[in-house]
Amino acid sequence: MEKALHAACMLQSRAFHMQADNWVTGVVSKGSQLFMLPGIDMVNHSCNPKDLNTTLRYIKVDCSSEEANCLGGISKLNQEKCSTASSHSYFVMKAEQDIKAGEPILHSYGDLSDGQLLQVYGFIGSTDDHQNPHNWVAVPWKIVKESCCDIAKRKDWPLGDICKREDFLCNQKLLYCPVDEVQFAVATHQELPKELVTVVQILLMAAEDFADVVKEYVGDCSLEPGNRPLVMGERYMDSSDWSEVVCLALLKTLDMCLCMYPTTFEEDSALLASDKMLPNSPRRLAAVLLRMEEKQILKAARKQVLTLLVRCCNEEDEEESGDGSHDFDSDEDDEGDGEDSDSLEDEDDVEKGTKTGRNKRQRTNC
Repeated sequence: MEKALHAACMLQSRAFHMQADNWVTGVVSKGSQLFMLPGIDMVNHSCNPKDLNTTLRYIKVDCSSEEANCLGGISKLNQEKCSTASSHSYFVMKAEQDIKAGEPILHSYGDLSDGQLLQVYGFIGSTDDHQNPHNWVAVPWKIVKESCCDIAKRKDWPLGDICKREDFLCNQKLLYCPVDEVQFAVATHQELPKELVTVVQILLMAAEDFADVVKEYVGDCSLEPGNRPLVMGERYMDSSDWSEVVCLALLKTLDMCLCMYPTTFEEDSALLASDKMLPNSPRRLAAVLLRMEEKQILKAARKQVLTLLVRCCNEEDEEESGDGSHDFDSDEDDEGDGEDSDSLEDEDDVEKGTKTGRNKRQRTNC
């Protein structure tokens, strides 16, 4: 068992994922294969393109060609072994620039987030000078559904048949079974996922509007998959009341994700500055830094939702007033967009803010 565990750890932390290829037939198929490349696996990883100075190449050479015979790496024995194969394959790690003595040799292990790097290799890619552009945070479907139900209850907003809508979203490839394992990826420096905004709207919309969406994307009110992908995004958020409910559900979702961490961002910052973070605990340090990065991603997503809410309300008021007036001045926008908005304690303030300076309207189920 100990040897098997050691072998599994070696494979997980050192294997290279390359495009699947049948070396006998030469047929390239979907997916990837694992390769152990001793020596090459000593090269370190960087997620900063400016630091990369090597590339890994998979070379295929026809055994019958003169080029193969000229390759010193192919002995007579190897030629005999590959005589029945269409090609001889090998790997090369090539320096793409001059590398001075003492400089690190760096390669990209792939578009991996810091969470993936820490889990598999025991380090993170982000540095003080460069943040890993592939970082993302998983938003579980269970939290999305719970947030929508909670906001609908607090706002006295009618909810339709949740199970029926889950089936519809599964058929539209926005969810999959089992639905409780579905997660949405909120990535760094990217817009809020349109799929996440879509599923929130599907859950919250009125029954008659859901029926219209089914007809538009499927037809005949069935729940069979349609030909067009269902990605609503912000396209249907044309009412301030509707936008308010959707955005509050998104804020609730993001805040519940923040609450899943055992510490706050400020507590993590204090931990890094304390004596508890010993220099001989690199993986613990990496875990705390990763936790802080993920919280920053969620905070940035929260800012996007607040900005979306303000924009939707302002656009509707401009259409009604015709004079281009805004409900929010820049100070209020900046205040609502603040870095310290970590929880839904200001949810009531958001709701009141969306109604300031505009006429009261009867809530519709859009």
